[in-house]
Amino acid sequence: MEFKKRPWSVTALTILLVIEAIALVSTGSFKLYEDIYLTSQHLLAGATDMSIAPIGSLSIPLSLLTLVAAFGFIRLWPGAWLNAMSVQGIILSFLLILYFTQTINNIMDYGIMAYAVFIVVYLNYNEVYATFRNVNRAYQQLLEENDYPSTDV
Repeated sequence: MEFKKRPWSVTALTILLVIEAIALVSTGSFKLYEDIYLTSQHLLAGATDMSIAPIGSLSIPLSLLTLVAAFGFIRLWPGAWLNAMSVQGIILSFLLILYFTQTINNIMDYGIMAYAVFIVVYLNYNEVYATFRNVNRAYQQLLEENDYPSTDV
């Protein structure tokens, strides 16, 4: 049985993705609690049209996707790199939309945005990309040896 060699950069990215998931859950929970509390206070004061900000409700599902990406990095799944990059793109797109609509008012949101940019740069580190490129090649060879159709990943 052959064990896959995991470079330190892949292990570091796994840890960074888990930290990001924790930050997204904490920020999302805080925002959701704050929005529900403020909405209830405004409704008690007589306001009629209040809505909960989307950052609290979308941060928790994004953290779950980030954890799936981190688990893929632990297991060296062939699509883990693409999954992690996609999650970072979704997070950055979401936060940029909030930035341009001027609904970001918390320093944690800017911190998560900067952290996601750092992870994108680190994901493009040659050692990380080469690791998952080699995993994809090994996966393709395994498919060909067992007479499965190629997926051309």
